[in-house]
Amino acid sequence: MGKAQGPSVAFKAVVAFLLPILIFIASLAAFEGILARTTDIKGLRIALDFLLALSVTLATMLIIKVINKRLNKNK
Repeated sequence: MGKAQGPSVAFKAVVAFLLPILIFIASLAAFEGILARTTDIKGLRIALDFLLALSVTLATMLIIKVINKRLNKNK
């Protein structure tokens, strides 16, 4: 395994798996802080937190996908 030829896939693995999870958690915490001052209805706040964090994560994943396609196209 240590003698494999070719570029390391560790960076791609981090970007593909860890980055979306970290972005989701960070955006969930940020939206919770923002919406805690906005609404007192806990059920609504939880649903909005989740949906907003999910949309930020999906947008980030799409941006990463576009960047990867452009980088691979130039090679």
